[in-house]
Amino acid sequence: MDMESKSKNRRISHARMTRQTFQRLEGIVSELTPERLKDAEEELKISSHVTDPDIDFLLRELRYYGVAHPLSNENRLNARLKIKSICWKYGLPNVWFTINPNDLTNPAKLRLCMNRFYSAEAAIEKIDQFRKSIDFIHDSVQDPVSSAQFFHREINSFFKN
Repeated sequence: MDMESKSKNRRISHARMTRQTFQRLEGIVSELTPERLKDAEEELKISSHVTDPDIDFLLRELRYYGVAHPLSNENRLNARLKIKSICWKYGLPNVWFTINPNDLTNPAKLRLCMNRFYSAEAAIEKIDQFRKSIDFIHDSVQDPVSSAQFFHREINSFFKN
């Protein structure tokens, strides 16, 4: 976990946790037993819901932190729920495209990104430097136009071929 993520989580926790909530959570944690946790685990496996109000409150409070943290498991689960909701509302998509995280370091995408900002010779030199420097990935990620153009070209070639 990097420093930016830690800082963001710290700000979220300071902004979210009230004295009343903390006191309630403190009481819940002190009263938890292995049997209650086991029962809640079984309920979650069967129905994805917990009838124990204390454990439900604890899980809900824990989710607030995870959802706000980028790339956390809760964030991914929340994204899946949104996708499912859209599917229920509008129906299943006929075609589904996602951007592969590997596209950020794809040689074609990197060349496209560098050619937008540098001359051909400088672009080749920058790409060679990429193999030696992690900062180049940062430059590539910070260029959403090249990412969009690359994705557009990938989709067009998919349909053409």
